[in-house]
Amino acid sequence: MATPFSRRQLHALDIDDLAEILHLLKRHGYSGTSYYDLGLYLGLLPRTLDVIEKNNKEDVNSCLRECLKAWLQQTNDVHIMGVDPTYHSLIQALRKLGENAVANGIDREKHPACVIFTQYESNECIVAALPSLAILLSKEKIIDEMLVPSTGKVLLKAVKEAVCADYHNLEKFVTILMNSNAHLVTAIAVSMLKDY
Repeated sequence: MATPFSRRQLHALDIDDLAEILHLLKRHGYSGTSYYDLGLYLGLLPRTLDVIEKNNKEDVNSCLRECLKAWLQQTNDVHIMGVDPTYHSLIQALRKLGENAVANGIDREKHPACVIFTQYESNECIVAALPSLAILLSKEKIIDEMLVPSTGKVLLKAVKEAVCADYHNLEKFVTILMNSNAHLVTAIAVSMLKDY
């Protein structure tokens, strides 16, 4: 099975990725004017963002660049807040800002497994089947064991987060679906596999 990600894209980003991230944001239409809120969602503290703002008065591009630099260098121990510098956490922060078009563009470009999953996630057959597959999903470490008794929609959200964070989880998910006894669910799994 082809792997849609390079090894580099699966691991945390670092300062060497700054130019690519700036280019990516610009290419997908992010203006940078909400850099302060973006920084907060990326785990930076207000005092850090205040210093960035003070040092780069009225220069949105410089403020955005410095905000991303601080995030990539894990200033304020952003990883402790669960916001490791990854494309996934950048996408999540952009969505919290309401920059959905930008987030979706980056998501499509950097997380193809996420796009494939999204095409099928609204299918009621999958949502209905998830509670009966929860134990298998937990054994494969796609979802947390605590989610096993959850509803289909809760499980769907957890599976999507896992797939978007690591494309290998799409492979595991498809395998679980293919082994289910439901004909429609198996057919959807085959379609996902073809798209993959």
